[in-house]
Amino acid sequence: MKAEKQIQILAIRYFEGQISRADEERLFKFIQESEENYSQFKAWEHEWLLSSETDDRTEHEWERLQVKMRTRETIVPMLPSSKFTFCRNRLFCRIVR
Repeated sequence: MKAEKQIQILAIRYFEGQISRADEERLFKFIQESEENYSQFKAWEHEWLLSSETDDRTEHEWERLQVKMRTRETIVPMLPSSKFTFCRNRLFCRIVR
């Protein structure tokens, strides 16, 4: 039972994207050993999805990304495509012909 609990902890770390390559290989080996292990993994995933809550930093970053996406969706259609292009450090740059 202790080994299964350790695998469950690895699965949770996997779902959260915080697992090392070696632990990921150990988890995948467990999953591939039997259909029962695969079913258990899927059950852990389901439980994690139902119970997971985002932390404040993740929520803040998600909101920032959404604002950037909305801004780009608003600005891009207004720019004449033949005269302007996006640059890395500025909102847009004029194309020299």
